Amino acid sequence: MFKLKSKILIALMVIFGIAAFMSCEKNKSNSNLPPDDVSNSPLYKSIGYWHNVAVKSVYKDLSVKGNVNYKSIREEMIEALNSIDPTTFVLDEMHQNAIISDNILNSNLESVENDTVLIVNSETFLSSFDYLLNNNLISSDLYGTLVNLNSMVDNSANEDEFLNEVHKLSSMNWSSSDQIYVNTLIQVVDASYEFWVTNSGYNSKSCTLCIIWADAAGSLYGSIIGPAGSIIEGAVFSTIAYMNDPDE
Repeated sequence: MFKLKSKILIALMVIFGIAAFMSCEKNKSNSNLPPDDVSNSPLYKSIGYWHNVAVKSVYKDLSVKGNVNYKSIREEMIEALNSIDPTTFVLDEMHQNAIISDNILNSNLESVENDTVLIVNSETFLSSFDYLLNNNLISSDLYGTLVNLNSMVDNSANEDEFLNEVHKLSSMNWSSSDQIYVNTLIQVVDASYEFWVTNSGYNSKSCTLCIIWADAAGSLYGSIIGPAGSIIEGAVFSTIAYMNDPDE
């Protein structure tokens, strides 16, 4: 009888151990929510707001041009957001996201080694859109829309005309996964416009639309690692675009 009880106890321990392991693995896999689950995140609904908070956190330091370091700007933003809301912006998670971002950037966009300046321009944005399409994260329809918006910026479109085209996207029929990216795009474009244009204290320079589009493109790229990634990457892209503007 004792041996039987021992065997039963061992079997139960094994079962509980497997269940605990599976639960752990599930939690790990949920750390970067797939597109259909991101819409349930409160942070997703406030990407635009937090994007402006992130840009504002480094804006005071943007007086020195020339040596624009992607990683140092990003780290300053991460620390700023963590200090404001450490529950939402957990430092360890943000740093893990940064590692994922670096791996993708190194493979698909431009090198972000410690001393490398990341140049963000229309080619960078197209590369990020290519990555989203090639990894089945967006549809070919949305990809075509993004390419068209990119061309508008390249051709120095009027800001109001560009905003109108972006807002038209909200009334179009998209798949659930595309809708995540469309909503993010609209949120960030509106927030970026408010920051760089409406708020007179943060004047942009010769190509305001270029900076706004850098915001949007970076946020779409960052969406692959969730809302927090979208906030950080959009803010970093636009900050670098601002710093690299030759007319400053």
